[in-house]
Amino acid sequence: MSSSISSRSRTSGHALTWLALVGPLAWLIAFEAVYVLAMGCERFTAGAHALVVVSTLVAAGAGWLAYRWPRPVNDGDGAARTRWLAAAAVGLNLWFAISIAAMEFPIAVVRPCVP
Repeated sequence: MSSSISSRSRTSGHALTWLALVGPLAWLIAFEAVYVLAMGCERFTAGAHALVVVSTLVAAGAGWLAYRWPRPVNDGDGAARTRWLAAAAVGLNLWFAISIAAMEFPIAVVRPCVP
């Protein structure tokens, strides 16, 4: 019985760890993709705006999922780690959602392809 609870908790911890990394990965992909899109001037703005919106929603959605992550009921050491990791995942994903949304400002204001 103990091993099944331990393996379920370990699997849950791994999933929560990957959920915490969604925001940074979304920011990295958006940052690199906007850089690549800037090389093709004719389709830059529409693609960059869409990419920023989708990446922001992905990071914010991961933060919401981490917020809604089921909290363990026992007060053991594993429960404290799960609560801490869920709170860290919420903060990390929301921080990167704000960072991705802030990428919209230079895209909208600075036009790299002015004729």
